[in-house]
Amino acid sequence: FGLDDAPCIGLSDQEPAMLLDDVVFSNLTPEKVFEIVAQLRAGKSAEEVANPEAFDKTSVAYVDAVAEAKIRKSGPVMFQTGRDYAALVRSIIDRKPEEIIAEVDASDIRGRGGAGFPAGLKWRLAREAAGEEKYIICNADEGEPGTFKDRALLTHAPRDVLLGMVAAAHSVGARNGIIYLRAEYWYLKAFLEAQIEAFRAENLLGQDILGSGLDFDIRIQMGAGAYVCGDETALIESCEGKRGTPRVKPPFPIQHGYLAMPTVVNNVETFALCSRIIEMGGAWFTAMGTEESSGTRLLSISGDCVRPGIYEIEWGTTLDEVLKMIGAENAVAVQISGPSGEMLRVD
Repeated sequence: FGLDDAPCIGLSDQEPAMLLDDVVFSNLTPEKVFEIVAQLRAGKSAEEVANPEAFDKTSVAYVDAVAEAKIRKSGPVMFQTGRDYAALVRSIIDRKPEEIIAEVDASDIRGRGGAGFPAGLKWRLAREAAGEEKYIICNADEGEPGTFKDRALLTHAPRDVLLGMVAAAHSVGARNGIIYLRAEYWYLKAFLEAQIEAFRAENLLGQDILGSGLDFDIRIQMGAGAYVCGDETALIESCEGKRGTPRVKPPFPIQHGYLAMPTVVNNVETFALCSRIIEMGGAWFTAMGTEESSGTRLLSISGDCVRPGIYEIEWGTTLDEVLKMIGAENAVAVQISGPSGEMLRVD
């Protein structure tokens, strides 16, 4: 056995954590580690040790048992239950692509991946771009240290993400989509494949969706653990089987992306949000947040606090309010946006 340092593996809310043969172990203590090693020496595989109840790997029970999604506060947008996805897909394909794009535009939503590019504008430009094929890519390469919100969405709102991708495909004229899943989330692969297959079984993906003539399907591409593949062009290079190296821009992916075709790349949170915006309307979304930043967003909270996990907040929420939510009123400083962000004094 060996013990090595690792980069962030998307489990900052339940550290100490480790990956062993792509299997997750979290909330570790010295006693737990000794027990894990003892079972491995007794001949058990890492998978057997991590999943003693033998949960089906395609079930929510399995992924939550391996790495619980600690959703501490869900707001009016994310993690909503009881959604009729067949009706929602029908409502998308019954509308003109321009109408869908206009609704996303009206919401003023900007991509939640970091660059903040307007999602509606990206979809419109991709629709207008010339190309024999067009592609939709969901960037689930959540590699920024301290971030794990996309993991929670993929675990507890995967259908929202798929629905957002269907909406984007209808809007821009794409027939194929890719979910680029970070290597450290290998344990989610079987679960997500089952979710995609369930969508296909309901004719919400695949050929002639709900008899509309729309063809669109999604596959999962595993990342290789490279931080740089969080960049959309490096991610596209990786999807093409090349080394994940950022491309020189322009041209941008909406002009010359996957396989040299127009490609929309949005992250997990953006697709999930767009699925709700299309359902509820752009005006509904802009009624939340501030004039400059509409709607809500997810925060990944970890560190010295009572309640680490995922929080959905409206833009405009103060840092003081967040500290009270998470049980960190006595914090001295707060790091935002990961190690490449900034440190804020709390005084």
